[in-house]
Amino acid sequence: MGSCPDELLDWAKTLARTLAEQSPADTFTVTKAQLHRDTIERIDRYRDDENMLAQRLWVEHAGSMAGSNATWTPRRARQARRSLAADGPRRRRGRSAAPSR
Repeated sequence: MGSCPDELLDWAKTLARTLAEQSPADTFTVTKAQLHRDTIERIDRYRDDENMLAQRLWVEHAGSMAGSNATWTPRRARQARRSLAADGPRRRRGRSAAPSR
């Protein structure tokens, strides 16, 4: 007999496969979009502030990561930041901008 997490994973996969086979594709697509909508809007709304924070943290930790990725230096981080800023905010394909709140 397998361990509980393995049994649970097998059961979940079987159930997911059964539900997928019984669900019309268009219904699944609409439901998935509805479930993801708030998350996508939140990501779009906070992208600029959180990207800058994430970039700052990566630069701060670059020294400790030098052994695993020696090419990621503060200079390279600045270049990447300028490149990202020049591109402007990116949107996922097929999605419009999130409404401002």
